[in-house]
Amino acid sequence: MVSHHRRLAFVGLLLAGLFAVGACSPAPASPTSTLPTIPAGSTKQTKAIASGTFVVAPGTARDIGFYVDFGIYRPRVTGSFHASGGANDIEVFIANDEDYNSWNIGRRVTPLYNSGVTTAADIDVLLRATGHFHLVLNNKYSNAQKFVEVNIYVEWWEAPPSS
Repeated sequence: MVSHHRRLAFVGLLLAGLFAVGACSPAPASPTSTLPTIPAGSTKQTKAIASGTFVVAPGTARDIGFYVDFGIYRPRVTGSFHASGGANDIEVFIANDEDYNSWNIGRRVTPLYNSGVTTAADIDVLLRATGHFHLVLNNKYSNAQKFVEVNIYVEWWEAPPSS
């Protein structure tokens, strides 16, 4: 039977070896390294999600749904917004269907983008999936009407037609 001290020494050496192996392991891949390569000859496309001034009543949110199709490369949401009215503030977030529906019934979610309550911000969010999304102008926290000037787009790369 192995003594208690020998077992502790063995466990200590085993752990030290595991930490040494971990220290020599390559660093995790950067988020962009896992993205599919954009095919040669692809063209950049842009489509407006929302452009203009939206009125958001007190205690409400404005949902602007948009769809990102399969077969496109590196879709991202870009643009900016600026709020006026009340304290000149609004919360803007982007969520997938599941998170939006959960938020809508009062659950806490972690959206893909959240400005927090602010007057203005720029948006630049890489979408790592396709499907249906929601751009939400949230004024549920306020008792003042807001006017939100938005210029928000989805951009993507589209492969050339196959021959």
